[in-house]
Amino acid sequence: MTGAFEPWHILLILAITVVLFGAKRLPVAARSMGQSLRIFKSELRQSAQDDAAEAEQASLPPHQDLRHEDHAVTDIPDRLRA
Repeated sequence: MTGAFEPWHILLILAITVVLFGAKRLPVAARSMGQSLRIFKSELRQSAQDDAAEAEQASLPPHQDLRHEDHAVTDIPDRLRA
């Protein structure tokens, strides 16, 4: 015995699974597992895209505020004041 799964181990596991869950419930369980796996993969893909976007944003130079006090209009003529 090498410690690895042999073909009869897999057959035994499948037989026990059929006995426990029944042949009618196995397709539903397999479909549910497949759907869960697809959701998991899409969430991983979305997380990787979010991480890449954050890394790209962090590599950009910091945003400079274009509003300066030097350029502010402070003296409004009396005729324009309400």
